[in-house]
Amino acid sequence: MVAATALTLATYFLLTKGKHKNTKDTVIKNMNNEIKNTNVKTAYSLPEVFKDFENIGKNTTKKKPSFKGLAKSVSEAILFNPVHNMQIIDAGITTERLACSRNKTELAEHAIKEGSFLFFLYGFGNLIEKGINKFADKKLNKPIDLSIDVLMDDKFAKALDKGTVIKDVSKAAGCKTLTDKLNFIKNNPDNILVQAAKKSKIVSTVKDKGKEVIDTSKFIDMKEFDALGENLKNISNKFGQSTQTAKKFLGRTKGLKVASVMANIGISCMFLGYLIPKAVYEYRKIKTGTTKFHVEQDIRKNANKI
Repeated sequence: MVAATALTLATYFLLTKGKHKNTKDTVIKNMNNEIKNTNVKTAYSLPEVFKDFENIGKNTTKKKPSFKGLAKSVSEAILFNPVHNMQIIDAGITTERLACSRNKTELAEHAIKEGSFLFFLYGFGNLIEKGINKFADKKLNKPIDLSIDVLMDDKFAKALDKGTVIKDVSKAAGCKTLTDKLNFIKNNPDNILVQAAKKSKIVSTVKDKGKEVIDTSKFIDMKEFDALGENLKNISNKFGQSTQTAKKFLGRTKGLKVASVMANIGISCMFLGYLIPKAVYEYRKIKTGTTKFHVEQDIRKNANKI
């Protein structure tokens, strides 16, 4: 996973530099077409933060980039936690975009766009989801925190009808250590909490001699596992207050879940697809007096100075 993360960031860096070079070459070509018999060159310096990467693969005495000194928690996140690993990749891409900005206005625009994206991805999007889930739970008496795959599971519906959900969840509550919880997950494949964890992709499985077993090489977020248990108890209690069958109760809950996901996507699309780009254009207009591609103007100015 370390190699995959490094390769992802390196690839994105190269794509960014390639895009910038293509933009510069296009502008220069247009200028050459506009001004005949004029040899135009531009000076573009690599941002200081990426100077070391410029010499990779070249015969140079300059030291190769060093990745030593990474905090232990960061290395563990890359190795074991896919969520933290994705956060590192997103942070790396954002850093590269900011570092490769070609002027202060583009830097601010990237900061607005990237900051908004990360805010929605790791902050506001979750707040919207929690708000919708809380409304469905309190006002509509339908908890929708569970994965759609759990809500559609016939085994879960039968467990609700039998009233065994809370009993199964309580068995896991006795596990005090991470080792105890892992052993519980491995040794109780028929427990409804374990089955729900598999459906929710909290626990990964593999086939061993035709039998499904826990893939202990994959990260298991025990906080999510515990939260899943609380959500199962909550929906079991809500079902106990209902006069519907488990199948009908879960069917309506599933419908609300789908609607909540669509609402979350709609809100995020409105902000990220309309409001944020509009804010970027307004900022650009304030700073440069126009919404046109201002980097081209800077390239032309630099070229004319040479």
